Amino acid sequence: MSSKQSLAETKGTKEKKKNISYREIALQVLSPYKEMFSWFNSFTINFLRKDASSSFSSSSSMQSIFAVIDNLAPSKVERSVRDNAGPFFNQGNEIGVLLSHGFSSTAQEMEELGQILNKENGYTTFAVLLAGHGTSPGDLAQTDMIDWYKSFKEGYDLLKRVCSKIILVGHSMGATLSLLLAANEPVDAIVTMCAPVKVEYFMQDYIFLIADLLKYFPRRKEEVALMEKHKMLNYRISSLKAVENLLELMEIAREEIHKVTAPILTITAGKDARVPLYNAEKIRNQVNSKIKEDFFAPDSHHTILFGPEKQNVIKEIQRYIKSTI
Repeated sequence: MSSKQSLAETKGTKEKKKNISYREIALQVLSPYKEMFSWFNSFTINFLRKDASSSFSSSSSMQSIFAVIDNLAPSKVERSVRDNAGPFFNQGNEIGVLLSHGFSSTAQEMEELGQILNKENGYTTFAVLLAGHGTSPGDLAQTDMIDWYKSFKEGYDLLKRVCSKIILVGHSMGATLSLLLAANEPVDAIVTMCAPVKVEYFMQDYIFLIADLLKYFPRRKEEVALMEKHKMLNYRISSLKAVENLLELMEIAREEIHKVTAPILTITAGKDARVPLYNAEKIRNQVNSKIKEDFFAPDSHHTILFGPEKQNVIKEIQRYIKSTI
């Protein structure tokens, strides 16, 4: 594509944005609040019921209640790391596997995978807790891509001190961080699960304008239901400022991943509503790795390690690491 074509497309995109009416922008900005009100309606208060265990009950967990409080809070809510959300380390052999969870998730997401790789394969596994995660959405709102990368790099430095080989395994944003780290540090292999490098996100072209107005917005009901089902410690609401930083992380990753030369396995979920399937192909086309493999889980959603094909995904990761190292 010529530079003139590129400029023409850019100009066309800008003209298209200008044609969007203020009414359309306002409707898009306010639409999450409609869902939020229906979300509030899921909470019930029971008074003077003889069979009630307490005067207050909710159809959601206490974490969801804390999320509502965070959404109303004008500033950061200080809270310690939740139980079972923090990083974990399993001592094994000289092969180290650095695990990273996704956006708004915790190290809990990688717990079963980390234990299996340690017990069945003997690898040393370390799962990081990225900055702003595992506490409150208010904390996440005050972190950015530099903080997240720093958390992951600190985990890499720790594992490097005790292991001779390093494999990066990341899910979602953790996979994007894995690509960025592999572009700048020596690693022996990479596994990405549902890795985003280019997505179409709600109002992404206007996030910088509305981040202060719409600080937080609720996760989709089906996502919250999945979290409740699997007792996941993920945030029940998202920080729009953090989403803005996530999009910036993807932009940097797109610029850097051509420097990746380590063997790579890209894993995609057929029913992923968060990360379009073309991301895996885009990654494989842009990295300069000599060994590129892919694995497709057709019946899995974005939370692939909690889905129906979890065991198949874990076995594929085990096979890949064994065959590569």
